[in-house]
Amino acid sequence: MLMCPANAILDQNSLVSIPSSTSSLGSRKERSNSLEAISSIPKRSRQSLIEDASPPISSPPPPPPRVVTPPSSTADSSERSSFSIPAQLDISIETATLKDYRRVAKTLLLAFEDDPFTNFILNTAKYDKSKTSAATYKKKKLDLMLSYFEYSAYDCLSSDGTVFIIKDNNFEKSLNDFDIKSTDKFPFLGVALWNQIYGQKVSDSSSGSDSDYDDEDYFAPETSSFNRSMLKFNFQAVKGRCRFKVFKDKLPYLVKVRNEVLITQLLCREDDDHHFPCDLDIWYLGDIATLPSMRGKGLGKILMNYARDKFLSENPKSYMYLESSNPVNRQFYLKMGYRLMKSYSVRDNKYVDSDKVFRLDPKNHAVNMDAMLFYP
Repeated sequence: MLMCPANAILDQNSLVSIPSSTSSLGSRKERSNSLEAISSIPKRSRQSLIEDASPPISSPPPPPPRVVTPPSSTADSSERSSFSIPAQLDISIETATLKDYRRVAKTLLLAFEDDPFTNFILNTAKYDKSKTSAATYKKKKLDLMLSYFEYSAYDCLSSDGTVFIIKDNNFEKSLNDFDIKSTDKFPFLGVALWNQIYGQKVSDSSSGSDSDYDDEDYFAPETSSFNRSMLKFNFQAVKGRCRFKVFKDKLPYLVKVRNEVLITQLLCREDDDHHFPCDLDIWYLGDIATLPSMRGKGLGKILMNYARDKFLSENPKSYMYLESSNPVNRQFYLKMGYRLMKSYSVRDNKYVDSDKVFRLDPKNHAVNMDAMLFYP
């Protein structure tokens, strides 16, 4: 449902060959801030990570798919976080498992803490970090958001969804070297949550039916059963007075728009018996995010390209649908081959003129969204 903020998924600046292994936790000026949760390590372990990191290993690490070189920064040192980004990132892309869902959720929390859509549906926009006590901010906003993203990540991973993650290989090695068992508080550099909602792998009972075209049962449901993460979010949502908005109002409206767009496109491909085509797959991007410290380094583009190539290699007739929670991201997705299908206001539950969005609502007070589709 959610996309990164506008500057979170810019084009990557350059891709270089994989360098020899170097620790991203080296000298003080080259320590990686790719994991904001470093401060959550106990003091003694944290000091060990910072001051006593192991020297570079002699044998090369498993080759990651790409290495991203961030652009040079002109920002003052006072504006940087306590750990600067190393000159080069040694990264790898993997598929998450269910045990990773809390780390995926942590990534989403850090990326969407100030996202208009997330704050609107969770009723947390009123909590200004600069004007709210740390205890209240955490209890009223961060805990609710984290439970929401844990629910989203768990639901995707437990319902045959696919979550692609970008790891900092050197940091992951450091966690292993220091034998840190509990890694739930350590986010990944980037994540993308995909669900297959139509296709041969989806159960016949949930998609591809021969009912009327306005029947929403053509597509697999978003969630299947209660679990610990869902119960936790329900409890937090009741306290935050947003449960009805999430489950009965806003998310169902997003599904309604999605189904209207997809059914319209599928009708163009129907056979003589008025059946939807059975030879294609439809993948739905629920969330994509990169850490705030990783924005502008091309990780979002890497995640999108990786998913597209994988899905098309499995089935050349794969559709990919997404909702962009900020119209500023529109050009990014257009360059990726997506087409703008609809624009709508989440606040007002109605379609809007996509050409007037920037002019009439530049700050996106209406929480406008773009429905975008990739054709095979």
